[in-house]
Amino acid sequence: MAHSVGFYYSVLIWAAILYGAGVAFKFGSLFLYEAFMPWVTDEPVKKKPKPHPPRPAVLLWWWLGAYLILSGLAQIPPVVALMPTHLMHNLPLVLAQRSLGRAMVNTWLRGFGIHPIMYNILVFMIEAVLGLFLLTERGTPLGRVTAAISVAWGLFIAIFPEGIGFLFSCRNSWWSGAPGPGFLLAGLSLLLVLPDRGWEARYGRILQGAWIALWAIGTLVQLTFFSSQRLACLFPTGPHLAEPSFLWSTIRALHQAAARDPLVLNLVLTVLTALIGILGLRPRSTLSLVAALVLLLALWWLGQNIGLNAGFALMLNSAPLWAAGFAALQASIHGRAGTAS
Repeated sequence: MAHSVGFYYSVLIWAAILYGAGVAFKFGSLFLYEAFMPWVTDEPVKKKPKPHPPRPAVLLWWWLGAYLILSGLAQIPPVVALMPTHLMHNLPLVLAQRSLGRAMVNTWLRGFGIHPIMYNILVFMIEAVLGLFLLTERGTPLGRVTAAISVAWGLFIAIFPEGIGFLFSCRNSWWSGAPGPGFLLAGLSLLLVLPDRGWEARYGRILQGAWIALWAIGTLVQLTFFSSQRLACLFPTGPHLAEPSFLWSTIRALHQAAARDPLVLNLVLTVLTALIGILGLRPRSTLSLVAALVLLLALWWLGQNIGLNAGFALMLNSAPLWAAGFAALQASIHGRAGTAS
């Protein structure tokens, strides 16, 4: 184990050096070009006009970029990369999958089991690079290419590590992460690939319709959890990663409540799920935004353990992406789809 941890950190250091060199080259080359080209040509450098995406798009550029960088950083602890702990943590999800979802997860696990450390480093590098370019290339052609790659990355994560967005497992509740951060990342990134002029009329309505429809489906799915066995799968008490004890104790308390009063607990969860969807009907007010963020924070804490034990690649899980979608929805519906830098 000690040898594996040492090897992991040595590879991680080289990956960090390469990443830092890439960042330095990206910004340093631009600085040197602007500083020295006037000496060569005797003319000032003509800067291209900076894109000014609409406010909802700017919000998504920043949010998704930060989400990917933080998800990449969450891959760094050795406990995430070392195979025995990782496989023990994900075994309940694999066993709970139906045939199609299990086939997808098993395909991923076979590849992960060969080189778990290199897989983890690769995930860190991909997400750190994608996040950097989403943050710094907002609205540019390079930024849109990055967003398109983010769509592909989200779909890959949703289909393989997540077993088609957790939808074919007993943990297919929106509270535990379904329909999966991979699908949510792909959908939100797609809005950054499409032309910005769509925010003036269409994208806000699409977001609102998708929000209401998905949370209505989530409410119907949650109705199927009226049994102690189903709720026990939703709040598992098996092996966990290095999350703080107060988070783990909360999940254990919910697991015990599921055994004592499954009907009452699931009624509360179903009502809260429906309420999150209802907030999408009136997203204009600040109260709706605050209420949605508070409920999503509760979902992230109680159902997803603030993403610290997701153990796949989009480590922060789905709640932050739901929050990004609602914030962009409010910005677009509120008539604030003006320009921002």
